[in-house]
Amino acid sequence: MKRKKYIYFFKKNGHLGATDTLFGLAKTIELEKIKPGNLVVLASSAAGFSWGATVIKY
Repeated sequence: MKRKKYIYFFKKNGHLGATDTLFGLAKTIELEKIKPGNLVVLASSAAGFSWGATVIKY
């Protein structure tokens, strides 16, 4: 995936637990990387091999 297609904030903010996905969404909106009409994939994982993902249209 090309670097401009995702945001990486771990180095500055570290792991935020359950809020990682929402923090990333807020940051991409703040940086104006998401435009109206874009499809956005929100994916996350948790302990015990739990995974979740959703696609939203912004």
